[in-house]
This record gives sequence, C-alpha cells and structure tokens, in this order.
Amino acid sequence: MLGLVYVSDALVALRGAPPGEVTVYEAARLKTGKVEIFWNSPHQEPCVPSLFPHRGQAPCWYLRRFNVRVN
Repeated sequence: MLGLVYVSDALVALRGAPPGEVTVYEAARLKTGKVEIFWNSPHQEPCVPSLFPHRGQAPCWYLRRFNVRVN
C-alpha cells in the first residue's frame, strides 16, 4: 500500500506540479548550546510539491516547516 502511495505521489509531483523554492537560513550551534541564525544570508532551495522526497529534493512542506539548517 505504501508503495502505491509513493508511486502515485511521484507521478503527480513530477509530471503535474511545477517545482518550487523555499527560503532556507543557515545557523551555527555555539559552545554555550545556543543556536545563532544568520538572517542576512538566506538562500533559495529547490523543493518538490509532494508528500515524499523525489529526485534528491525535499518536499516543500518539509522545507517550509524546517527552514533553518544547523551546521
């Protein structure tokens, strides 16, 4: 059943919907345990409008929810 959902998601996402982009921010973990977000250097990351990742791109809903990358 999960395979059928994945395949149908891939067909809809890769053929019908145009790819999107989400603004992602970089962050660094400090020695004190806090996280510093670099708001002045956002970049656009491509995403696919689907439930699951396809072609090495994360789903747009996931990137919108987790748009800070901690290095």
